[in-house]
Parts: sequence; C-alpha cells; structure tokens
Amino acid sequence: MPHNRRIPQSKPLFFSYMASTNAYLLAGTGPPNWQRLNWLVAEQAQWQTYATQAAVFITQWATPANRTANLIIQIDSLITQVHIYDQQNHLLDRIAAQSPSTAQVPDFTTFNILHNLPPTSGTGTGNNSTLRTVATENTVYFSVTNGGAGQLICHCKPNESSNRSHLLTGYFVEAFYEILAQNAPAPTTAQLSNHELFTKSHFALNLGGSNSGQKLYIALRWRHKSNPALNGSLAAIQSITIG
Repeated sequence: MPHNRRIPQSKPLFFSYMASTNAYLLAGTGPPNWQRLNWLVAEQAQWQTYATQAAVFITQWATPANRTANLIIQIDSLITQVHIYDQQNHLLDRIAAQSPSTAQVPDFTTFNILHNLPPTSGTGTGNNSTLRTVATENTVYFSVTNGGAGQLICHCKPNESSNRSHLLTGYFVEAFYEILAQNAPAPTTAQLSNHELFTKSHFALNLGGSNSGQKLYIALRWRHKSNPALNGSLAAIQSITIG
C-alpha cells in the first residue's frame, strides 16, 4: 500500500511528527483542536495511542546499541499502521479539505499538508500580536571537517554570507545522519535516521573510533525551541569520510 508523504517515513522525523501532532490535537482555546477539526473521539484516541507507542520507541532508538532488527521491525510496523489508519479514515485529507474561512495555518503546517493560506503576521504588538506559525524556510549553512578519531566538527550559520558560525534566533540545530560503508549507495534525506540536537552552532559529532574509514552522510535543520510547527527543512546532504 502506498504511503502518504505527509507522514514521515524516517524514524526520527516520525517520532517528532507523532509527538507534535498529538500535542496539537489536544491543544486549543475553547474546544481542543481535534474537535474543531471534526475528528471523532475514537480517531483522536487511536492517534494518541500511536503517539504514545512512538514515544516509547524514542528512548530505545536514541541508543544505537538498542537498534536491533526486532526494534526496527516494530517501529516500521507502527509507521505502517499510522499510514493505513490515516488512509482508511481520511484524517489528513479531511484537514486539507477544510473551508479556508475556518482553517488555521497550523492545521496544515503541523501535519505537513500543503496549503494556500496566507502566513500570519508576526509584527503586531501588545494583546493584538499574532504568533508566527509558518515553518521557517531558513537553511542551515554548515561545514563538516574531521577532528579526532571518529569525531567530526560542524560549523553552522543561518546565512551563507556570514563570517562566523551562529544559531538562528529562537532555534537549535538538529542533525540527521547515516554512517555507511564507502561503497554503499548514498541515502536520501528521508533515509537519514540517526539524529542529535545541539544548542550551539559549533559542535563536535562524536561517532567513535570504530567508525573511522566509514562514510558519514549528514543533513541539518533548524529546530524551534518551543514550537515544532516552526521547524525548518533539512539542508542538502553533505558526505565525508570519517577520520
């Protein structure tokens, strides 16, 4: 069965997606968002069950030694279950089909749904200010060089012309990468599975001396400090042989 591209296939992106969408459904002023979006009680409960299962896998996946074949099968099964449930109940299609007069931009950005609504302004003041809810298009411009054995040094900046590394205001740096043999096919961004979060623009990625000689494929994105709907997109993949 073909998968819906709105729901990520990458395991780290899937974990983040389930956490942010579940939180969004439960949030809202007045009725919770899941009611405003006309989801059924059973649909919201099932989505929350999936999100709870994904949250358990996050802690297991965070340790590379735990990524057994059995764990991978379990996570892949959960991802497939979520895709099938969405396809059977048309959950995201129903969000996409909302009337533009009642829809809100975060309804679409949170669930990775393309939309034509105008972005909300972030220039208001006082009680009339409107929070920016459109995901940033800013790219992480970064370089990767070898440090010590099994160590890579990354420098990141929000614009190409900057002379020094620094963070985009309000954001951390999130790294997605894969370590492969030299002759292995290059992965796509959707296939980058490992990830770490860094709070500085200049950081060391410690991969261990046992990975020396292997090839690292890495892409970075800006991750908002408090609102997942404002996370940026992954930059282009860079590759380097691990020293």
